[in-house]
Amino acid sequence: MTYIKKSISVFLCFVMLITAISSLTLTASADTSGGDWYDTIKVTTKANYWYPGASSITLTQQKQTVTYKSCFSRKTKTDKGYFGYYSIDIYEGKNRLPVTKTWDGGKSYKIKLDPNRTYTIGVSYNAKETLKNAKNKIGYTKQKVDRPWWRVSSKWKISSCK
Repeated sequence: MTYIKKSISVFLCFVMLITAISSLTLTASADTSGGDWYDTIKVTTKANYWYPGASSITLTQQKQTVTYKSCFSRKTKTDKGYFGYYSIDIYEGKNRLPVTKTWDGGKSYKIKLDPNRTYTIGVSYNAKETLKNAKNKIGYTKQKVDRPWWRVSSKWKISSCK
């Protein structure tokens, strides 16, 4: 009798483990990323009333390396930071004007979205403003900023993100 109970409990634990693993892999999807000059993401939100909060995606940028000459010593130095300056256009549906937001540096940027909608989000890199941003944070005479790169780091109540 105890052998049967033990076998059933082991089997149920195994089934629960497989279910948990498959639910994690089914909800995870490949991250969307970009970084050149203009990239788009198509996002579909869902209304899941069991979870609190609004639908959202979070964009995260990599640290950029800035090479510059110091104003005082004229030595070449490098520094890392979040200098990327982006303009984000959020289109809802097909015939609506975009809502434009500015991501002016910082590690991440959260975009809140309404439920049960389809959005096209355009992310454009602004090199001129990025250089200004780096100048304001560091101070330099001549500089070079490496190529920007961002990715969708988290999704909340999103059914698809491509």
